[in-house]
Amino acid sequence: AMPPGALSLALAASIYPPAVAVVIALGKGTDVRLRVLLLVTASMFTVFVTGALLLLLFGELAVSGSHHRTPSAGLEIAIGVVLVGLAYHLAHPRPPKAGAAETTGPSKTQRYLESRRLVLVLGVILYALPSPIYLAAVKEIADANASTSSELAYLAVTVVVMLWMIEVPM
Repeated sequence: AMPPGALSLALAASIYPPAVAVVIALGKGTDVRLRVLLLVTASMFTVFVTGALLLLLFGELAVSGSHHRTPSAGLEIAIGVVLVGLAYHLAHPRPPKAGAAETTGPSKTQRYLESRRLVLVLGVILYALPSPIYLAAVKEIADANASTSSELAYLAVTVVVMLWMIEVPM
């Protein structure tokens, strides 16, 4: 049976603000569905291949098991302080510089987002480095001690659940 911890971790990993921002940015212009489809395809391929390699790595290194190390409380407090500082910085943006020239037409970023090739590259780059939550989900699958085909099927379900936020706009 599918490890329930993997599903809950995949759902937690689905909350990935950069990917949601990219989907929102892709929502303007022409060929929106095609560009979102390209992003989802590239993202799914990247996440699945990364997960399969991680499953292989976890099996070869024999790191699956029930022993877990937890971070110290000091590390958690330090991360919390950094996040509060980041939230303050984001809540109080700098005023725009005076004398900024007004431009007409699509911005450079919007022109880049119209490129299908760039959207494919963006889908790979966004998910090339797996998040710690995704790593934990893949480890849950590895700890299930299932057959290789079952592990890959569990991984496919995990990928679909993890990427639901960028799949929904399609």
